Amino acid sequence: MSKTGNKVLVSLSMLVALVYSITKFEAVYEFWFHGPEKWAKLFRPFPDWGTFTEAYGALLAAKWIGTRNMWYGGLLLALFFFTLLFKKYKFVAFLLFEGVFIELLDFFWLANGKYRWGWSTPNTEGAMLTALIWAVVLLASGLYLFRVKPYRDT
Repeated sequence: MSKTGNKVLVSLSMLVALVYSITKFEAVYEFWFHGPEKWAKLFRPFPDWGTFTEAYGALLAAKWIGTRNMWYGGLLLALFFFTLLFKKYKFVAFLLFEGVFIELLDFFWLANGKYRWGWSTPNTEGAMLTALIWAVVLLASGLYLFRVKPYRDT
């Protein structure tokens, strides 16, 4: 591949990593500060366990998802900047591979809830499709970054 083609594909793959880390931070905000609304939009109606301490147990799942997204997005963002400085693309590639597994887990979890247990919302199919699209894009970007032999000026 030419030097220019390599630069373009590396830049696109790195852009995928950056956008994916931004979406993880968006999920953190939504699950932490609007947990019941986000949960009901994506998965099923949030349980009505009362107020104050009774509702805290129901909020734990949403907070946990947000915290998981925060650490993954932060690590991906840190390695994004590390890779820009040192051109070690395999670090970002491994995190993109992990993102593939995260998105496939989300897809199968949503599919199980929809088709086996019967709970879903109008947004469930869109979330499932989004998870599959992210899995494919992350896999393609990760495979390219894993196999690329960087030029000095990329």
